[in-house]
Amino acid sequence: MNENLPDDSQGQEPVGRGWILGFVAVGLVGLWLARPVFGVLVLAMGTAWLLDPVVDDWEARGRRREVGILLIFGSFLVILT
Repeated sequence: MNENLPDDSQGQEPVGRGWILGFVAVGLVGLWLARPVFGVLVLAMGTAWLLDPVVDDWEARGRRREVGILLIFGSFLVILT
């Protein structure tokens, strides 16, 4: 139909594909190198998830959140060890 338009797709690979593959490769290598950290990360996230409602209750009673975090997480660490 539009025979006058230049054809830009003369067997060239799209620029985006190489970049995407490069980013995926770098991301996979990064995950592989960080694998020793994942256990600690999951444990920390689980602890924060479990103790956050206790700190929220502490704050709802009119007490300062910072003090509650120090006392509750500190008590948890003492009990854990």
